Amino acid sequence: MKAVLVKEAGGPEVLQVVEVPKPTVKEGWTLVKVQGFGINHSEIFTRQGLSPSVQFPRILGIECVGIVEETNCPDLQVGQQVISIMGEMGRAFDGGYAEYVLLPDEQVYPVRTELALESLIALPETYYTAFGSYLNLKIEVDDRVLVRAATSGVGIAFAKLLKGQFPKVYLAGSSRSLAKEEQLKKAGFDYLSIANNHSNDFGDEGINKTMKNLDELGIKYTGIKKLAETAIIEKDNLKYGFVSFAPLSKTVDLNNYEYATELIKSLKSSTDIVIVMFHGGAEGNGKEHITRQTEMFFGENRGNVFKFARMAVDAGADIIFGQGPHVTRGIELYKNKFISYSAGNFATYGKFNLKGKSGIAPIFKITVDSKGNFIEGEIIPVKQTKGTFGPFVDENKAVIKEMISLNKSDFPEGNGLSVSEDGKIVSSKVLKYK
Repeated sequence: MKAVLVKEAGGPEVLQVVEVPKPTVKEGWTLVKVQGFGINHSEIFTRQGLSPSVQFPRILGIECVGIVEETNCPDLQVGQQVISIMGEMGRAFDGGYAEYVLLPDEQVYPVRTELALESLIALPETYYTAFGSYLNLKIEVDDRVLVRAATSGVGIAFAKLLKGQFPKVYLAGSSRSLAKEEQLKKAGFDYLSIANNHSNDFGDEGINKTMKNLDELGIKYTGIKKLAETAIIEKDNLKYGFVSFAPLSKTVDLNNYEYATELIKSLKSSTDIVIVMFHGGAEGNGKEHITRQTEMFFGENRGNVFKFARMAVDAGADIIFGQGPHVTRGIELYKNKFISYSAGNFATYGKFNLKGKSGIAPIFKITVDSKGNFIEGEIIPVKQTKGTFGPFVDENKAVIKEMISLNKSDFPEGNGLSVSEDGKIVSSKVLKYK
């Protein structure tokens, strides 16, 4: 049979189509004729030699769709359509980059579907990951949901699952790529922040086309100076105002406090709840602490995010979500308003470092009253690692432990919040504001 074999770690050139023996069925294993497979970032990492447990030569592929060719399992039938995901496929044993693959019986899942084959092939790992996040969030019909990396495969899958269950739920998303508006609309997104360090990658033409496309799709957006500064969405007799900032060219300026104050005040005067998003702060491991000072990164003034966030609350903001550092930062309750200074990496493509603190992130689920005052919250801990799929729910809850530590170190005076070891967030006494 033909297979894509990797004999040694390296670049794409080490992927070789070769003839190898067709696997022989053994007790507890099923032979599957492969109809197709998804290509995952983790397979790139494995091919590069970044999966220490993997020994070469190896046929890669951590998922596949196929037909049962031969089996001794009473729960499976020859000719039955199946999928396979998870486990050590393509790592501890040969995977789906082949005409046939031998799989443990417990890792073979029969499916019945009316989907076209090419659609079915695209689903398994992506939707499994998204579904795990969806279940752990315990979303209710009246919740408002923000998805970062909304145009990633996992982000789109999550959105479709959410809208399938709750068609009228409010869904907002952020994306580093401004060329994927149609995907966002099809997935059900209502709002998009376009204020980040890549907003001006394609100059005025890219910005104008992005806004035009979003307008045509009916997706509201904020983040571009003078052109797209605020947005208002009504839901359940409440008006929600959105505004987003970044300290970079063309965006609504994070560092112009006077302008930001007036913008937020004006938005608050016409809405019930104001949600502020910002992209700011230095990036990478070692930048997880809130310095309360102006942060520089590659010669750019990335703002004093602590000062900005509190200024935003003073101006009328009710909820603040920060992003940009690529590591998780602490949270606080200031004047009974929830502030997240950075939610780390969530659905990240391969060029970024995912070691240690860069590979963990919180998903926040918070509840506020009709005036935007914090009631309670929850952290869903997720993790990404090189050489594996992700993001996935982190059973070790590393980001919760990190959050508890950061809150203690960065807010010695108290941050108004208490985070339990299981991720519950409740208000606590604030000693004093500084």
